[in-house]
Amino acid sequence: MRPLEIKDPKAFYYFKKKALYYIIINRQLYRQGGKGQLIQLVIDSLKEKRKVINSYYNKLGYKGRESTYYRVFIRFF
Repeated sequence: MRPLEIKDPKAFYYFKKKALYYIIINRQLYRQGGKGQLIQLVIDSLKEKRKVINSYYNKLGYKGRESTYYRVFIRFF
């Protein structure tokens, strides 16, 4: 079913194509990974993003900015 906000058929086609990369599990939105990749939890709240980064930092200690970013990037989108 087409969302009311999308009037143009071409825009709806691209929306539908992009939506196929996402899945909902237990009322949470995940992005499906490619071959050999994990699914990633989608976090859109800046407050939640900071909470995730701080938890990784507290759990692993400071391993460098790139290392922390990479670890968060693997699990979250």
